Amino acid sequence: VTWVILASGTRELNNVPPVLLKGTHTSNALNNFGGDVGLAFYNGETSVAATLINGDGPNSQARTYCGAGVTLSGCTATIEGGFLETNSAISVVNQYGGEWIHRSGNATTVTVYGGVANWQAGSATITTLKIASGGKFDKSQDSRPLTITNAVLMYKGSTLLDPYGSITFSAGITLVNCTLKDVILDVGPNRTITVA
Repeated sequence: VTWVILASGTRELNNVPPVLLKGTHTSNALNNFGGDVGLAFYNGETSVAATLINGDGPNSQARTYCGAGVTLSGCTATIEGGFLETNSAISVVNQYGGEWIHRSGNATTVTVYGGVANWQAGSATITTLKIASGGKFDKSQDSRPLTITNAVLMYKGSTLLDPYGSITFSAGITLVNCTLKDVILDVGPNRTITVA
């Protein structure tokens, strides 16, 4: 099924989205352009999303909550705006705006073109991370370890915050066509920086 949510009502119950969905077909697609949606929201529920779109622009009111039982391991998520929370391993994230909170599981490819990516999935791995101009990757709310396998690509105007020094940069950080003064980079205290 392809779910298309253009809008939704207000919450009847505190902390429970008014639109609750679940479905386990491996080709399911969720396109939430302006609603308040929970996918496999309750504990014990399962669902699958092959593709996920959240928001329709920087001022979007879309809010999507993916529970721990949502399989996103083959998913490509596009965040145009609004708010997205994920709680399981995810394949590809392309973020152009809004806020994304990831609370559990590994990620294969994360590209933050804009908005804020809040990484709170301790003891996890990101294979590839790219932060474009205007994008922000924030690890300041989680002191648990994160390993980033490939070199992190940072562009002019990008931000990476790791004040606890909890990220292991297996292949370092590459400043693409810019210098340190062009980015905001906090990798915590007592770190050794090697210049190649």
